[in-house]
Amino acid sequence: MKKRQVGVLLGAALVGAGVTLIVAVTRHPPVAMSASGPSPGNPPETPPEDPGEWGDTLVTPQDLVTTYNYLADNLPPPAHDLLYNALYHASRTAADGTDQYFGIPDGLPGTTWAIKQGWGSSGTKAELNTTGLVGADARYVVIVLASAPLSAYRQLPVALTNGTAQLAGLVSGP
Repeated sequence: MKKRQVGVLLGAALVGAGVTLIVAVTRHPPVAMSASGPSPGNPPETPPEDPGEWGDTLVTPQDLVTTYNYLADNLPPPAHDLLYNALYHASRTAADGTDQYFGIPDGLPGTTWAIKQGWGSSGTKAELNTTGLVGADARYVVIVLASAPLSAYRQLPVALTNGTAQLAGLVSGP
């Protein structure tokens, strides 16, 4: 089984209006890494209090890197192809009308990408996430998780896109 190491974990940064970004970038080709943390088949350590609220499952950037590694290296071809096709052909507008080209698509123009976006709110907190494969041959896994007070919800897409744009130098090379 191939594993990719988180090459850069930029950590959390406060970017104004209470917006926090957590960023991770993984570079291919695969390099050795010890298995740690949740992976498909092993539930995250902090499932949602209400099992019907799967969107409230707490995940770390490493959890998401592990998931992308599993998709890339262990998923049987029919399932792999189905998921990759969906990731590479994500529409600009989601079924609920949300413009989901924040983060990776708008922040890294001119790159090849396959994305899974996330957005929502819980109580007094707003969250947006942009995750995906970036560059030639899906060379990089990029994870950017953003949270802010609910009052800053409308500013989150711009903050997430601007934060993701700062990664251009990391994901533009071979």
